[in-house]
Amino acid sequence: MHKAVVNLQTNETKEHQQILSIIDNSPMGSKQRWLWFIASGGTLMDGVSVMMIGISLHLLSARLSPVMMGLIGASLVLGAVFGSNILGKVGDSKGRKKLLILNMLIIAVGAFACTFSNSSWILLLGQLIIGIGIGSDFAVSATYIAEISPRKTRSKLMVGTIAFQSIGLLLAGTLAYLVMQFFDSPHIYNYLFAIETGLALLLFFLRFSLSESPRWLMKLGRNREAAIIIAKLFPDRKDELDKLGLAAGTSKHSVIIPLEKEAKTNFMVLFSKEYIKRTILSSVPWFLMDIATYGVGLFTPIILASVMKNIATGNIHIDEINNVIGTTTIDLFLLLGFIVALWLVPKFGRVRMQNIGFGGMFIGMAILFLASVLGVVGREHSIMIFGGFIVFNLFMNAGPNATTFAMAPELFPTQLRCTASGFAAGFAKIGAALGIFVFPIIKNSFGITTVLAGVAVISLLALVITIIYVDEIKKDQSLEQQQSKSIFDSN
Repeated sequence: MHKAVVNLQTNETKEHQQILSIIDNSPMGSKQRWLWFIASGGTLMDGVSVMMIGISLHLLSARLSPVMMGLIGASLVLGAVFGSNILGKVGDSKGRKKLLILNMLIIAVGAFACTFSNSSWILLLGQLIIGIGIGSDFAVSATYIAEISPRKTRSKLMVGTIAFQSIGLLLAGTLAYLVMQFFDSPHIYNYLFAIETGLALLLFFLRFSLSESPRWLMKLGRNREAAIIIAKLFPDRKDELDKLGLAAGTSKHSVIIPLEKEAKTNFMVLFSKEYIKRTILSSVPWFLMDIATYGVGLFTPIILASVMKNIATGNIHIDEINNVIGTTTIDLFLLLGFIVALWLVPKFGRVRMQNIGFGGMFIGMAILFLASVLGVVGREHSIMIFGGFIVFNLFMNAGPNATTFAMAPELFPTQLRCTASGFAAGFAKIGAALGIFVFPIIKNSFGITTVLAGVAVISLLALVITIIYVDEIKKDQSLEQQQSKSIFDSN
């Protein structure tokens, strides 16, 4: 096998290259760190949303049918499907900053509806709206961070962004624990969504401090504006950037693989001969991972309660608090997995870590499956349960949960980056919605053991598909250089 040669259609002047090289080759400054931190708020809210609805569904489980529980859980990720695909294209046409602000407002509106929900249908609608906001954020935040990051630290920053998902889970779990310590009410879940609303509004206002992506401005020929923004990040290069911005004029920056046949829309370009393999690599493993990740993550409180029912105290409120503590403790290893990924992904590469991660997820679910069928009790039972969850969460975030998020922004050019990221995230959330809707029904009909076996098989399948596309993205390349390096083997 050999590397395919990619012919490029470029409109990249010397001034364009020099402007972008300042972002790519300069050390990370404090202002860039601020932009990264605020842009990462959407993945934080994803973690908060998953934990809040997961705890709420457990609190409401006696009042909801399995079908309604599945619908409410799935509505969060179903909304993400629409948000990432529909609004993702807005990020390419209207700008990254506008979409980053808009999606946080959408999340706040959905959480506010859940705060005052008095019926399962309002709760479902609120979760759908939250999902739309989160889905669009997945499309634009990965794109934005990739476009403003130095090339040598881009991998770490992308992993760090998705790591905020785990921080959101831990933050929400901690806040939920505090609320349940002070309140014993059938409406505790409303308080949890009020907290979610407040967090979303805070991030909404903070995002007005973001700058527009210089790469997005340059693709429109707004080179002077791009240079001014970069000069704010690197004040010592201001004079140089002023000259480069003026010299570049209004020439539109473009580095893209030319198509044999023109696609009618940007969206259809993803399925062209030139990009279809990149679309598969960036979306299918993520689709399978999200079936497992959201199914297990959203229903961890329920799964944990099911497999640990033999040590329940009989006091419903105390058992609910203990379940939140157990879930939050397990989620600590999600964050630990991301910390491991920050070290290993740049060292060993995305695809290799993705393979290792899917293998670890399979092992974790296999341990939980054995704990469920072997009939062990007492301390050994608890060790197997927590051990299985820990292995699953640790390897998931050390591998595919970090790597799938970062794939599309590097595989696609500026003109398609939000659209491609949106499609990959949206396709993944279809898998998540499928898992979230089906798992409660399978659990109710066939038991928790079948759910655990299903997640193990899905993890193994994701490993196999990733191995098929095992070739690696090039390390330490600019986003433009990535377009000239085909990652696919040709026959």
